[in-house]
Amino acid sequence: MPSEIRGNIQCVTNPDEIVIGYISATTVQRKRVFIRRPANWGYFNQCPLPQLVPPDSVEYYFGSNALIPIGTQARESNPNIIDYLGSMPACVDCRYRGGNTQRPSYWPN
Repeated sequence: MPSEIRGNIQCVTNPDEIVIGYISATTVQRKRVFIRRPANWGYFNQCPLPQLVPPDSVEYYFGSNALIPIGTQARESNPNIIDYLGSMPACVDCRYRGGNTQRPSYWPN
């Protein structure tokens, strides 16, 4: 219904002038959709569990790109020694499977 509401909408060059503005109130809705795969879908992810890489083997595993680092873990026997966690590149980097790192236009900032 059209009505007169005195609020914070005003003319920027003459604050005493009555102006017309539009106000809307909406809600944000989000929906997550889970799509079940068809029975004949042949995709199978063969990624093993992350591997522990001791500090003295970092150059061997990560330098040759055999594994990509994904985290660290302190040893229970000696918390001062940190082991690294690594996984196969195709399991942690989408670019190895044809993906890219461009943010889709429909993702919020």
